[in-house]
Amino acid sequence: MFEEEPLDRFRHRALALASRMRFDPFLVNEAIAILTCSLEMEWVIDQAVTHRRGVPLPFLNHPVGEMVHIAGENQAAAALELAQYLKKVSNSRAFATVVAGIKAQYRQTLLQLAFHYRIALIADGQPILEPPVDDGRMADIQFQRSNQIYVVECYAPGVRNRTLDEVQWLTSQTMKPIRELEGILSIGIQLHSLPTAAERKELVRQITNIAKRLDRVDWRGDGPPPTEIIASDFACVSVSRTIAGRPGGQAHAVLHPSFPNLGRPDQLSIFKQVPRSEVTQLDLTAIQAAPLDHVAVWLPDEHSGLPDVIDEQVHQLVPKLKRKLAQIRSKNAYRILIVDTWTAGSRFRLSEDAQAKVEQALFGVHSNVAGVLLVTRHFDKEIKRHRYQIRPLVNIELGGSPIVDLVEVETKLTVPEVLA
Repeated sequence: MFEEEPLDRFRHRALALASRMRFDPFLVNEAIAILTCSLEMEWVIDQAVTHRRGVPLPFLNHPVGEMVHIAGENQAAAALELAQYLKKVSNSRAFATVVAGIKAQYRQTLLQLAFHYRIALIADGQPILEPPVDDGRMADIQFQRSNQIYVVECYAPGVRNRTLDEVQWLTSQTMKPIRELEGILSIGIQLHSLPTAAERKELVRQITNIAKRLDRVDWRGDGPPPTEIIASDFACVSVSRTIAGRPGGQAHAVLHPSFPNLGRPDQLSIFKQVPRSEVTQLDLTAIQAAPLDHVAVWLPDEHSGLPDVIDEQVHQLVPKLKRKLAQIRSKNAYRILIVDTWTAGSRFRLSEDAQAKVEQALFGVHSNVAGVLLVTRHFDKEIKRHRYQIRPLVNIELGGSPIVDLVEVETKLTVPEVLA
């Protein structure tokens, strides 16, 4: 009825959060104006709209759509932050490239914008987006510091989460019965602890019974979808009917209102799509085809399925980092690589020996590399802003002062500003 309804809902929710989250309420209307003018209002609304308000949530949708549609603390902070970054680069000659990147490669483009914003705080003058380097290539950022030029490449490699056998079996066994049903099913499983074989079998039995019961309900998308929840000591499970998305669009995932909020990205262990004929292979991308059921599993808070010591994982990144460094060769500039990777998290330990080997592999082979920043983004519940945890690898022979200063900046920076 009203084309701007999703934005109106976002405005009301974000304004209601302003006092608790301690940001200037003026930023809400400013953010809406910046996002809609930069990304186009029709596109923003299209990303935010689901087939029916209420229970259904956008699931692995474009992050901008999630920000506007859900508008909780996490999403409101992300929207205001993105607007600040876009405002900062609005006069850049590369602005159109940045906008296209937000739509097509959000994670990598956000990394570029976030560190452009931070580099501007330590650079001599305004950093440049999409600067040319050798061989006709483009870097992500260029800046000057103490008469030295630096070029920066931002890299967000794909994440392959390792899951335990019982979790894999839980997903596979859950999908087998639902693929034969007529209706399209949407199942979310939040684990409180890792299941035993007996617990996994009992949970699959309960999910199957509910799925068959919901499949018999005469529902064609009119009104709230039939949905039930299972609550046990080790898991909370939402089982729901859903409907196909419009042609060429995304299918709709549905969660019961009592299902916990979506967890951290590294806790989303398995996401699979199920055609009517056979179970597909693991796919962590957004839903593409309308007639598919979907099953998602979130690992428990105390166990994200990732190792504590990350020597092997960081070593596996090295060949990719070398290729990225080669792409931004520049005769007149020092090179910095910023990598969005879960291995930068503070809970993970990189041994001194492994760090020395990685630094030798990167700095010893490639000339003029000032350093590498391994970073990971998280929502800080204390200040209600997104922050970056940073694991710096610094080439001491080249000084490395910009990298040291970026680490220091991150300890104090909040975007948007936290009001006193």
